[in-house]
Amino acid sequence: MSRNFELLQNLGREPKLFSSAAFPARNGTERQAPKLFTSDFGVDPEINQLCQRLFVGGANAAEARVVTFCSVQPAASEGQICAYTAMTLAARVNRTVCVVDSNLRSPSLHRFFGVNNQSGFSEAATSDSTLTCHARQIGDSNLTLITAGRMPDSQVAQSESTACRLRELRLHFDYVLINGPTVPDRGQAIFLGRLSDGIVLILEANSTRRDTAMRVRAEMEQANVPVLGAVLNNRTFPIPDSLYAKLF
Repeated sequence: MSRNFELLQNLGREPKLFSSAAFPARNGTERQAPKLFTSDFGVDPEINQLCQRLFVGGANAAEARVVTFCSVQPAASEGQICAYTAMTLAARVNRTVCVVDSNLRSPSLHRFFGVNNQSGFSEAATSDSTLTCHARQIGDSNLTLITAGRMPDSQVAQSESTACRLRELRLHFDYVLINGPTVPDRGQAIFLGRLSDGIVLILEANSTRRDTAMRVRAEMEQANVPVLGAVLNNRTFPIPDSLYAKLF
């Protein structure tokens, strides 16, 4: 077992309350995100494990329907874990899945899915329109995307109107995954976390400090935001995957 994986386990009092998953950048390279969701999408086993722990794992799952993903610090791969999890979940269940980009300072889901960042979350949050009005289906799948939109983040208030827009999604979709802001934007992360069934923290393997991750978790719990899990992103392997699997 890698030291990085052990680091995540030690952050929680009980493993089932702070489940961990490690998402590798094999041999130091980043994954190439697909432009469009397709039926033959290859499911990453670690992303699949995260879906089981959050949504479809039976008695051991968190049984969440709305989950916010927040990076502990800015990273080039922001939004990637949320997008991959949404795609994997949609491929596994015969139910509706919606992924929402609420990271207005650094929107990324539109690039991941290869679409334009047209009106989306920010426009709905500052008008009377519902979020579903800005939704677009990805291919012929059961996955729906709501992009960040083009309104400046400074104009999107943490208001009851915005909260109502997000609550509407529970009525229209079976699962909602929200790509949230980086945790340093504490107010927005807490705001979205309270509207969700919980939050998943994304840690960067080579830069997120253990004390930082523990402090962020404590702050979320003090704000009554359930921390459902942590993801260790971009872990590198100094040896080939086949040998690593035999050794560990």
